[in-house]
Amino acid sequence: MMSTSDSTFLKKKKKKVRLPPKRGQVKAKMFKRLYKIVVSAFSKAEESHKRSEGEGGGDGRSSASATSPKSSYSTGANGGNS
Repeated sequence: MMSTSDSTFLKKKKKKVRLPPKRGQVKAKMFKRLYKIVVSAFSKAEESHKRSEGEGGGDGRSSASATSPKSSYSTGANGGNS
């Protein structure tokens, strides 16, 4: 006959058996993680893009590209080589 301390010891010693995952679970977990990474990357890029648009103007152009630089070359009839 077993004493109560022996039966308690046997119950504690048993480990939970871990079976391999069911078919398709590994791929499902991998794609789920990949999806989260891609969505996170796109949302960060979108935030960065929106932030840069707010600083440069509403149409996405910076003030430097909206005005052309002054040139020392003359394009009129007075400054041509004739």
